[in-house]
Amino acid sequence: MIRVTPSLRVAAERLLKLEARVREHGVATLPAATRVTERLRRFLSTLLGAAGFRALLSRAVTLAKHEVPELSGVVVDADGSLSGMGVDPSRDKDELADGEVVIVAHILGLLVTFVGVALMLRLVSDAWPKASLSDIDFDEV
Repeated sequence: MIRVTPSLRVAAERLLKLEARVREHGVATLPAATRVTERLRRFLSTLLGAAGFRALLSRAVTLAKHEVPELSGVVVDADGSLSGMGVDPSRDKDELADGEVVIVAHILGLLVTFVGVALMLRLVSDAWPKASLSDIDFDEV
């Protein structure tokens, strides 16, 4: 089983924090992971196409479910959007938060695998100009 590396986890946490700040200011009501994937979808669909992005996200969710079983209700919809991340009182909030990190980390890891670190960083920088990931060592990915 493929597990996320510490560097991918740090990168994912930073992106989720950026999206959480948006939510704190009352702009968004979706879970941070859903907002991250939506922003990535806008940028990556031009490169991969809608089906390519859906396949990338589906693979990331599948990998994440092996690490965080609480993500069992998360699905990738036909349009490539992520659903099932909403807070369910029966699910552990800490596990769901970890699941968000793991999903985003797997997306980043798959991007590194397919296009390399430099292009992954460029894509993230295009999507989040304020994100700073240049200090993270992605050599272990």
